[in-house]
Amino acid sequence: MTPADYEALFRQAPAGYAVTGPDGAITDVNEAICEWAGRSREELIGTCFYRLLPAGDRIMFVTHATPQLADVGILAELSADLLGPGRSRVPVLLSATRTTTADGRTEDRIVVFRAGERRLYEQELAAALRALQEAESARQALLDEARQKALHDPLTGLANRAMLECAIEEAISQASLTQGESTGLLFFDVNRFKRINDSLGHSAGDEVLRHVAACLRAAVRDSDTVSRYSGDEFVILVPRIGSEADLVAIEERVRSQLLLPIPLAGSKISVDIAIGWSVYTPGGGEQRDVQVLARDLIDAADAAMYQSKARTRGEPLRRKQDTERLRLELDLRGAAARGELVMNYQPQFDAATLELVAVEALVRWQHPALGLLPPGAFIGIAEESDLIEEIGNFALVSACRFAAQVRTLGHPLEVSVNVSGNQLLNPGFGNLVEETLRAADLPGEALTLEITESRVISDSVVNDGLLHHLRDLGVGVSVDDFGTGYSSLSQLHRLPVTEVKIDRSFIADVSDLDSAGLIAGIIGLGRGLKVRIVAEGIETPEQLHVLRSLGCHRLQGYLLGRPAVESELARYFPRADGTDQQLTAAPPRRPQVARGKPATPGQRRRALPSVPPPAPEFASAPVAAGA
Repeated sequence: MTPADYEALFRQAPAGYAVTGPDGAITDVNEAICEWAGRSREELIGTCFYRLLPAGDRIMFVTHATPQLADVGILAELSADLLGPGRSRVPVLLSATRTTTADGRTEDRIVVFRAGERRLYEQELAAALRALQEAESARQALLDEARQKALHDPLTGLANRAMLECAIEEAISQASLTQGESTGLLFFDVNRFKRINDSLGHSAGDEVLRHVAACLRAAVRDSDTVSRYSGDEFVILVPRIGSEADLVAIEERVRSQLLLPIPLAGSKISVDIAIGWSVYTPGGGEQRDVQVLARDLIDAADAAMYQSKARTRGEPLRRKQDTERLRLELDLRGAAARGELVMNYQPQFDAATLELVAVEALVRWQHPALGLLPPGAFIGIAEESDLIEEIGNFALVSACRFAAQVRTLGHPLEVSVNVSGNQLLNPGFGNLVEETLRAADLPGEALTLEITESRVISDSVVNDGLLHHLRDLGVGVSVDDFGTGYSSLSQLHRLPVTEVKIDRSFIADVSDLDSAGLIAGIIGLGRGLKVRIVAEGIETPEQLHVLRSLGCHRLQGYLLGRPAVESELARYFPRADGTDQQLTAAPPRRPQVARGKPATPGQRRRALPSVPPPAPEFASAPVAAGA
């Protein structure tokens, strides 16, 4: 601050300022005191400051304030009156300091506040301080809340994954500095949690998670960290353990806490968990990154938990398989559009004449890296990932186009196409079939849709009228893999079913008529219900003989013909001059019904060319046991 700035502040300040000598003579004064005293600055300079005070205040100032200034150099505060015009009084508060100037003179600097203004100033100051404190408290509360949300799970209040990983890294770092101590981690997964969510609702699922969280907290020490890792997975970090027995003790306490069922949705639910644990023991002079060590500790406990869960269920370990399945799912997306899906067709023969009357459409996947994959390697993945409709629609369009192309050559071929449950539950599937038939110029009677037994009898499919819609189009409805589901053939009388395919597992046990009692019963009931019976999986001459003897309508299997691509089926559909007809995979623009002379039964009975067996099922090795 420059001297000019100080001079302006001194002159125009709302408080009164006066500078006096030790004897009280005024050497300078500002405008506020001049205004209160009703005198000019020139009149006040040189006069004694004490003369501005009434007699009583003057005596008090001289006898108490002046000696205090001389002893300690400061007067904190003195209540007095300041004499104004006409002997009026202005209540004021006086404070003063005694200083020594640069030239060695002694000065008293007196500050004068109006009493009311001072009290108001103090109140305003106190209010400002309170507001500042409240703002700071609110800011701190917001910071605490943000920190809580950033590091804790909102549902259970437990540490979240970010906080857990930081705690693990710190524990590993500390364990590396301590001899004879290790860090332990327990990984928990709530068994059948999805079933609870699906059957009782997500609010019930949330209650289960809160209950598990409370049980975990009750089983650990204050120094341990309990975390909700993700979904229904929890982790307990034990920074210091002497041996693995410490983790076993925690596991036993947790299971003890979970023994009692919890009331949920009007009933009592028992909660069961799978547990795996891992231990980090420093040593060996390793210099691995602490973040890598923390991740390895989590992964080891997770793998151990997964192993425990699989062993409890009596299932093989599939962690590595799951990784491969994810890879296949990612590769499967858009496979149809990229031209990677390949159609194979397996012949079906009339049992009485052994004429080729139909083919079953089967999808193969020409994977760019893994080669040709059979349906078992990817259909299950497609159903789980909602890709099955894309594949199913591709198969339907391709099969109808192929059948229409063959029929233009004068061969009345029928085609069967497998339909997934997802397609059946799609409200637009019936219209899709109708449009596909129209686009291919294929009569509905030439198409049969194969539906698994459990799907064809489900209420959702029956009640929405889809099957009747398909039958109105002339499309046949076949019950595939009959005998492996939950119905009996007699239940099918209420459904518009035109065909039943006996599951290959029943055919495999047939060697003579004495071992074919079940198949004979199915065929007899089928004839009574006026549905066609198809036997698939025929691989031996004995099976062929028995099924023909029992009166089965159509036959299918490797003994008669293996699945083949379109071009390899050309020998079955010769020209009128006896030469093979060329069949291509390219779809015709608008195939028209052939007007030529149909092929003779002898021509249609020609054997299929040799076709290699399908590729083996895609599989991978089981995951190794966790720590």
